[in-house]
Amino acid sequence: MPTKSTTEQVERAPVRWAALDAIGWSPERYRALNPDLVSFGNDELVRHYLVHGILENRAFGEGGPGSRADLQVDRFVISENLMVVYGWASDEVDELMLLSLGGGQILTDALIGATLPYWRADVATHLGIQPKTVRHGFVCLFELPAAFDRRSEFVVCMAGRAKHLVGGARATDDAAALLEVYRHIDALHVYDEIESLLTQAPAFMEVLGRAHEGALAPTPVHTLYDSSCCSSPRVTICAVALGNAAQLKVWMMAMSRQLPMDDVEVVVLANGLAEIDGLKQCCQWFGEVLGHQIRLLVAASNIGFNLGVNRVVEEARAPWVMVTNTDVRYKSCDWDALAEQASQDTIVAGRQFNSAGAIQADGLQIRRTPKVVHGHFYRAVSSALIGRNTFEAEVPSGPHEVEFFAAAAFFASKKVLQDLGPFSGRFLYAYHEDTDLSLRARKLGYRLLVSPQLQLVHYESSAANVDLPKAFLIAANAVRISFDLDH
Repeated sequence: MPTKSTTEQVERAPVRWAALDAIGWSPERYRALNPDLVSFGNDELVRHYLVHGILENRAFGEGGPGSRADLQVDRFVISENLMVVYGWASDEVDELMLLSLGGGQILTDALIGATLPYWRADVATHLGIQPKTVRHGFVCLFELPAAFDRRSEFVVCMAGRAKHLVGGARATDDAAALLEVYRHIDALHVYDEIESLLTQAPAFMEVLGRAHEGALAPTPVHTLYDSSCCSSPRVTICAVALGNAAQLKVWMMAMSRQLPMDDVEVVVLANGLAEIDGLKQCCQWFGEVLGHQIRLLVAASNIGFNLGVNRVVEEARAPWVMVTNTDVRYKSCDWDALAEQASQDTIVAGRQFNSAGAIQADGLQIRRTPKVVHGHFYRAVSSALIGRNTFEAEVPSGPHEVEFFAAAAFFASKKVLQDLGPFSGRFLYAYHEDTDLSLRARKLGYRLLVSPQLQLVHYESSAANVDLPKAFLIAANAVRISFDLDH
């Protein structure tokens, strides 16, 4: 039972009816579901629910037969400004409310987070129904106030019931809490199911994207090596490495032979500390043996490809920037021609070839494909490489405008790229980030060109083996693009 001081504080506090209404609570319904309270007035019922009803797990809405099994919380994780809650309810629900009982005071403000319902075969078996007919499971994200006490007591309200939780030692950073979300969903579903679920939860996707970007963006980045050959380069080549020093060395060897390197600096971000000594040795060889200008930046932990590229572009000293993968070698590159093409608020993408000499990409085509998963209809997004498996004579010979481009290598002014990001931190993985960049750039009036003045062979190899829930991350990016295309 709450202390007397808690009760007095609740009685003095203004009742936020909108907070209770958001979870389906009303004095009439609460009175009907709890006959022993029939003589209570409406204000008394509010105080009773906040002080006694929550802790007694009394029903407050049309959420099932009324047993204590109507709402179960399997697990919750608290980070510095996130709370992640997993569980199941006897009925499918769309919203969930979190109340804090911290500091001896019950807060009646609702922190409406993002709720993702999903199918749980174990719950379906327990309830005696067909699997994947009702989404009994839920995973919820709450953004917590800055002054939040992680040791507080909490109440989760949904499905007409409430569940009392006790805080304490849990995850200590946002990235860990987000990985809980990604891995949890990734482990339960195949790709189409994840994609279908996420299309039904735009609020969940929005909170997840903002939280992901907010958690990773402040990660410290420092300079580990600088060859200091040129203080005012004309072009900066920007790349991100996730370990894999051997691949970085091959890329550097090819680049030194194939690209004009006068007045050019290279900036590489080591995205985390994997193989950091090997990466540093590669950069020292490139700077001290070959005599090129290069800087190696290090992020204290993996901040993802998109935010990693953004950090490197910020560090560029030159007015012109080429962002490139490291799993490429270059067939041709004309800095003067590229600068002229990019001078009119234009992003210039390279024409890509495969290792057999055929065209791999002369731009991207974005497709919308109708799908039905467990009775839910939606339009999925996929991309096709324009010109794939054709030859150079079968595509336009000169620079030509495209709607979307493949971003294995692209060239623009530093100002344009900084204005755009270039990539969005909402995108959780290196997939469809170039589609998003193309979409945002065109909306702002920038042109997109594919130019034969930048041609490269793209080997489509991974920069590193990273233990990430890829099905979830790829599905999330595809769904984000779908939302963006619709709005």
